[in-house]
Amino acid sequence: MTAIEADGSKISARLVEWWGKGVFAFLCFSILLLAVGRFEFPLSGARFSAWSVSRTTFFFWLIWKILIWFRLGRRNLGLNKNSFPLALLAFFAVVTASLLPDFHEADDYRYLFFAVMHCLMVLDLFAEGERPKLLLLFLGLLPGVLVIRGILYNPSVLNFSLVNRFGYPLAHANSAGLLFAMSIPLALAVIASQKGWVRGVTLASLAAQFTGLIFTYSRGAWLACLISLLGISLIESRLRKGVFALGLLGLVVFVAVAPLRNRLMTLVNPTPDEAIEGRLRFMTATH
Repeated sequence: MTAIEADGSKISARLVEWWGKGVFAFLCFSILLLAVGRFEFPLSGARFSAWSVSRTTFFFWLIWKILIWFRLGRRNLGLNKNSFPLALLAFFAVVTASLLPDFHEADDYRYLFFAVMHCLMVLDLFAEGERPKLLLLFLGLLPGVLVIRGILYNPSVLNFSLVNRFGYPLAHANSAGLLFAMSIPLALAVIASQKGWVRGVTLASLAAQFTGLIFTYSRGAWLACLISLLGISLIESRLRKGVFALGLLGLVVFVAVAPLRNRLMTLVNPTPDEAIEGRLRFMTATH
Protein backbone atom coordinates (compact mmCIF):
# COMPACT_ATOMS: atom_id res chain seq x y z
CA MET A 1 0.00 0.00 0.00
CA THR A 2 1.40 3.42 -0.90
CA ALA A 3 1.62 6.36 1.51
CA ILE A 4 -1.20 8.11 -0.34
CA GLU A 5 -3.43 5.07 -0.04
CA ALA A 6 -2.61 4.82 3.68
CA ASP A 7 -3.49 8.48 4.23
CA GLY A 8 -6.73 7.99 2.33
CA SER A 9 -7.59 5.03 4.49
CA LYS A 10 -7.00 7.12 7.64
CA ILE A 11 -9.20 9.90 6.32
CA SER A 12 -11.93 7.43 5.47
CA ALA A 13 -11.77 5.85 8.93
CA ARG A 14 -11.88 9.26 10.61
CA LEU A 15 -14.85 10.31 8.45
CA VAL A 16 -16.79 7.19 9.45
CA GLU A 17 -15.92 7.71 13.12
CA TRP A 18 -16.98 11.37 13.26
CA TRP A 19 -20.08 10.69 11.17
CA GLY A 20 -21.16 8.12 13.77
CA LYS A 21 -20.51 10.55 16.63
CA GLY A 22 -22.61 13.19 14.88
CA VAL A 23 -25.48 10.76 14.34
CA PHE A 24 -25.37 9.79 18.02
CA ALA A 25 -25.38 13.45 19.12
CA PHE A 26 -28.44 14.27 17.02
CA LEU A 27 -30.25 11.15 18.19
CA CYS A 28 -29.62 12.25 21.79
CA PHE A 29 -31.04 15.66 20.88
CA SER A 30 -34.19 14.07 19.47
CA ILE A 31 -34.64 11.99 22.64
CA LEU A 32 -34.25 15.14 24.74
CA LEU A 33 -36.97 16.78 22.66
CA LEU A 34 -39.19 13.74 23.17
CA ALA A 35 -38.80 14.09 26.94
CA VAL A 36 -39.15 17.87 27.24
CA GLY A 37 -41.34 18.73 24.25
CA ARG A 38 -40.79 20.64 21.04
CA PHE A 39 -38.55 23.71 21.02
CA GLU A 40 -39.63 26.91 19.27
CA PHE A 41 -37.69 30.02 18.30
CA PRO A 42 -39.83 33.00 19.36
CA LEU A 43 -38.73 35.38 16.60
CA SER A 44 -38.46 33.22 13.50
CA GLY A 45 -41.26 30.81 14.37
CA ALA A 46 -39.05 27.84 13.49
CA ARG A 47 -39.36 24.83 15.77
CA PHE A 48 -37.78 21.47 16.39
CA SER A 49 -39.66 18.38 17.45
CA ALA A 50 -38.45 14.92 18.37
CA TRP A 51 -40.02 13.49 15.21
CA SER A 52 -38.46 16.02 12.81
CA VAL A 53 -34.96 15.61 14.26
CA SER A 54 -35.08 11.83 14.64
CA ARG A 55 -36.50 11.36 11.14
CA THR A 56 -33.59 13.33 9.65
CA THR A 57 -31.12 11.53 11.93
CA PHE A 58 -32.41 8.18 10.69
CA PHE A 59 -31.38 8.92 7.09
CA PHE A 60 -27.91 10.05 8.21
CA TRP A 61 -27.65 6.85 10.27
CA LEU A 62 -28.55 4.86 7.17
CA ILE A 63 -25.85 6.67 5.14
CA TRP A 64 -23.38 5.97 7.96
CA LYS A 65 -24.18 2.25 7.78
CA ILE A 66 -23.64 2.30 4.02
CA LEU A 67 -20.25 3.97 4.55
CA ILE A 68 -19.33 1.23 7.03
CA TRP A 69 -20.52 -1.36 4.54
CA PHE A 70 -18.07 -0.07 1.93
CA ARG A 71 -15.38 0.52 4.53
CA LEU A 72 -15.51 -3.11 5.73
CA GLY A 73 -15.38 -4.50 2.23
CA ARG A 74 -19.13 -5.11 2.04
CA ARG A 75 -18.91 -7.80 4.71
CA ASN A 76 -21.47 -6.26 7.06
CA LEU A 77 -23.18 -3.02 8.07
CA GLY A 78 -21.43 -2.74 11.41
CA LEU A 79 -24.68 -3.28 13.28
CA ASN A 80 -24.38 -4.17 16.91
CA LYS A 81 -25.19 -7.83 17.54
CA ASN A 82 -27.97 -6.77 19.96
CA SER A 83 -29.63 -4.53 17.37
CA PHE A 84 -32.12 -7.08 16.10
CA PRO A 85 -35.17 -7.51 18.35
CA LEU A 86 -36.56 -10.67 16.80
CA ALA A 87 -40.03 -10.31 18.34
CA LEU A 88 -40.45 -6.79 16.92
CA LEU A 89 -39.13 -7.77 13.50
CA ALA A 90 -41.41 -10.81 13.42
CA PHE A 91 -44.40 -8.57 14.23
CA PHE A 92 -43.31 -6.17 11.49
CA ALA A 93 -43.08 -9.03 8.99
CA VAL A 94 -46.56 -10.29 9.90
CA VAL A 95 -48.07 -6.79 9.51
CA THR A 96 -46.32 -6.37 6.16
CA ALA A 97 -47.62 -9.71 4.91
CA SER A 98 -51.16 -8.84 6.05
CA LEU A 99 -51.16 -5.74 3.82
CA LEU A 100 -50.15 -7.59 0.66
CA PRO A 101 -50.71 -7.37 -2.22
CA ASP A 102 -52.24 -3.87 -2.36
CA PHE A 103 -50.78 -2.31 0.81
CA HIS A 104 -54.05 -0.82 2.04
CA GLU A 105 -53.70 1.75 4.83
CA ALA A 106 -50.23 2.56 3.52
CA ASP A 107 -50.01 5.83 5.48
CA ASP A 108 -50.23 3.99 8.80
CA TYR A 109 -47.74 1.43 7.54
CA ARG A 110 -45.26 4.20 6.84
CA TYR A 111 -45.33 5.24 10.50
CA LEU A 112 -44.96 1.61 11.58
CA PHE A 113 -41.94 1.24 9.29
CA PHE A 114 -40.24 4.31 10.73
CA ALA A 115 -41.04 3.18 14.27
CA VAL A 116 -39.34 -0.18 13.70
CA MET A 117 -36.37 1.42 11.95
CA HIS A 118 -36.00 3.96 14.77
CA CYS A 119 -35.99 1.08 17.23
CA LEU A 120 -33.12 -0.54 15.34
CA MET A 121 -31.23 2.77 15.25
CA VAL A 122 -31.62 3.37 18.98
CA LEU A 123 -30.61 -0.19 19.85
CA ASP A 124 -27.58 0.09 17.58
CA LEU A 125 -26.33 3.43 18.91
CA PHE A 126 -27.08 2.86 22.60
CA ALA A 127 -25.89 -0.74 22.85
CA GLU A 128 -22.39 -0.32 24.25
CA GLY A 129 -20.59 1.11 27.27
CA GLU A 130 -22.43 3.63 29.42
CA ARG A 131 -24.87 4.56 26.68
CA PRO A 132 -27.73 2.29 27.89
CA LYS A 133 -27.61 4.06 31.28
CA LEU A 134 -27.68 7.42 29.51
CA LEU A 135 -30.76 6.39 27.52
CA LEU A 136 -32.46 5.23 30.73
CA LEU A 137 -31.76 8.60 32.38
CA PHE A 138 -33.06 10.52 29.35
CA LEU A 139 -36.33 8.62 29.16
CA GLY A 140 -36.91 8.08 32.88
CA LEU A 141 -35.92 11.40 34.39
CA LEU A 142 -36.52 14.16 31.86
CA PRO A 143 -40.29 13.82 31.10
CA GLY A 144 -40.94 15.61 34.39
CA VAL A 145 -39.88 18.77 32.53
CA LEU A 146 -42.71 18.11 30.08
CA VAL A 147 -45.24 18.28 32.93
CA ILE A 148 -43.79 21.53 34.29
CA ARG A 149 -43.98 23.13 30.83
CA GLY A 150 -47.56 21.99 30.32
CA ILE A 151 -48.82 23.24 33.69
CA LEU A 152 -47.08 26.61 33.32
CA TYR A 153 -48.63 26.95 29.86
CA ASN A 154 -52.13 26.02 31.01
CA PRO A 155 -52.64 25.83 34.80
CA SER A 156 -56.33 25.03 34.28
CA VAL A 157 -55.40 21.39 33.60
CA LEU A 158 -55.26 21.02 37.41
CA ASN A 159 -59.02 21.65 37.70
CA PHE A 160 -59.98 17.97 37.31
CA SER A 161 -62.02 18.69 34.21
CA LEU A 162 -62.11 16.61 31.05
CA VAL A 163 -62.45 19.84 29.10
CA ASN A 164 -58.90 20.82 30.16
CA ARG A 165 -56.76 17.76 29.48
CA PHE A 166 -52.99 17.82 29.83
CA GLY A 167 -51.40 17.76 26.40
CA TYR A 168 -49.09 20.69 25.67
CA PRO A 169 -46.27 20.72 24.58
CA LEU A 170 -47.19 17.49 22.81
CA ALA A 171 -49.80 17.45 20.06
CA HIS A 172 -52.55 15.69 22.05
CA ALA A 173 -53.39 14.49 25.54
CA ASN A 174 -53.37 10.86 24.38
CA SER A 175 -49.82 11.28 23.06
CA ALA A 176 -48.70 12.75 26.38
CA GLY A 177 -50.39 9.94 28.29
CA LEU A 178 -48.71 7.21 26.25
CA LEU A 179 -45.33 8.90 26.73
CA PHE A 180 -45.84 8.84 30.51
CA ALA A 181 -46.98 5.22 30.31
CA MET A 182 -43.53 4.47 28.89
CA SER A 183 -41.45 6.81 31.06
CA ILE A 184 -42.96 6.07 34.50
CA PRO A 185 -41.70 2.45 34.65
CA LEU A 186 -38.30 3.68 33.44
CA ALA A 187 -38.27 6.34 36.17
CA LEU A 188 -38.79 3.55 38.71
CA ALA A 189 -35.83 1.73 37.19
CA VAL A 190 -33.67 4.85 37.53
CA ILE A 191 -34.70 5.24 41.18
CA ALA A 192 -33.81 1.61 41.88
CA SER A 193 -30.41 1.80 40.14
CA GLN A 194 -29.18 5.28 41.13
CA LYS A 195 -28.20 6.98 44.37
CA GLY A 196 -27.76 10.52 45.65
CA TRP A 197 -29.12 13.57 43.88
CA VAL A 198 -30.01 11.67 40.69
CA ARG A 199 -32.37 9.44 42.67
CA GLY A 200 -33.92 12.44 44.44
CA VAL A 201 -34.49 14.37 41.21
CA THR A 202 -35.98 11.27 39.57
CA LEU A 203 -38.40 10.86 42.50
CA ALA A 204 -39.60 14.42 41.90
CA SER A 205 -39.84 13.73 38.17
CA LEU A 206 -41.82 10.55 38.84
CA ALA A 207 -44.32 12.51 40.95
CA ALA A 208 -44.68 15.06 38.14
CA GLN A 209 -45.10 12.36 35.49
CA PHE A 210 -47.74 10.57 37.57
CA THR A 211 -49.60 13.87 37.90
CA GLY A 212 -49.36 14.49 34.17
CA LEU A 213 -50.61 10.98 33.39
CA ILE A 214 -53.68 11.51 35.57
CA PHE A 215 -54.58 14.82 33.97
CA THR A 216 -54.35 13.48 30.43
CA TYR A 217 -57.64 11.64 31.12
CA SER A 218 -56.38 9.08 28.62
CA ARG A 219 -57.88 5.72 29.55
CA GLY A 220 -55.66 3.94 27.03
CA ALA A 221 -52.57 5.51 28.63
CA TRP A 222 -53.78 4.55 32.12
CA LEU A 223 -54.18 0.95 31.00
CA ALA A 224 -50.84 0.98 29.15
CA CYS A 225 -49.06 2.31 32.23
CA LEU A 226 -50.63 -0.39 34.40
CA ILE A 227 -49.51 -3.11 31.99
CA SER A 228 -46.03 -1.58 31.73
CA LEU A 229 -45.67 -1.50 35.51
CA LEU A 230 -46.83 -5.10 35.85
CA GLY A 231 -44.45 -6.17 33.10
CA ILE A 232 -41.40 -4.43 34.55
CA SER A 233 -42.19 -5.80 38.01
CA LEU A 234 -42.07 -9.33 36.59
CA ILE A 235 -38.74 -8.63 34.88
CA GLU A 236 -37.09 -6.78 37.80
CA SER A 237 -38.05 -8.08 41.24
CA ARG A 238 -36.39 -5.10 42.98
CA LEU A 239 -38.97 -2.78 41.40
CA ARG A 240 -41.98 -4.59 42.85
CA LYS A 241 -42.18 -2.49 46.00
CA GLY A 242 -42.14 0.69 43.93
CA VAL A 243 -44.76 -0.66 41.55
CA PHE A 244 -46.96 -1.70 44.48
CA ALA A 245 -46.63 1.73 46.14
CA LEU A 246 -47.41 3.55 42.90
CA GLY A 247 -50.35 1.27 42.16
CA LEU A 248 -51.75 1.78 45.65
CA LEU A 249 -51.41 5.55 45.29
CA GLY A 250 -53.18 5.43 41.95
CA LEU A 251 -56.02 3.36 43.41
CA VAL A 252 -56.50 5.88 46.23
CA VAL A 253 -56.51 8.82 43.82
CA PHE A 254 -59.05 7.24 41.46
CA VAL A 255 -61.33 6.23 44.32
CA ALA A 256 -61.14 9.62 46.03
CA VAL A 257 -61.45 11.94 43.01
CA ALA A 258 -64.88 11.73 41.38
CA PRO A 259 -63.97 13.09 37.88
CA LEU A 260 -61.23 10.49 37.50
CA ARG A 261 -63.50 7.74 38.78
CA ASN A 262 -66.27 8.79 36.41
CA ARG A 263 -63.87 8.88 33.47
CA LEU A 264 -62.67 5.39 34.27
CA MET A 265 -66.24 4.09 34.57
CA THR A 266 -67.02 5.24 31.02
CA LEU A 267 -65.17 2.12 29.93
CA VAL A 268 -68.27 0.26 31.11
CA ASN A 269 -70.85 2.88 30.07
CA PRO A 270 -69.42 5.18 27.34
CA THR A 271 -72.64 7.14 26.73
CA PRO A 272 -71.96 10.06 29.14
CA ASP A 273 -68.31 10.42 28.14
CA GLU A 274 -67.59 14.01 27.06
CA ALA A 275 -64.71 13.02 24.80
CA ILE A 276 -66.87 10.58 22.86
CA GLU A 277 -69.65 13.16 22.56
CA GLY A 278 -67.12 15.66 21.19
CA ARG A 279 -65.90 13.19 18.58
CA LEU A 280 -69.48 12.42 17.54
CA ARG A 281 -70.26 16.13 17.17
CA PHE A 282 -67.14 16.57 15.05
CA MET A 283 -68.04 13.64 12.82
CA THR A 284 -71.60 14.91 12.43
CA ALA A 285 -70.38 18.38 11.47
CA THR A 286 -68.19 17.01 8.67
CA HIS A 287 -71.15 15.42 6.87
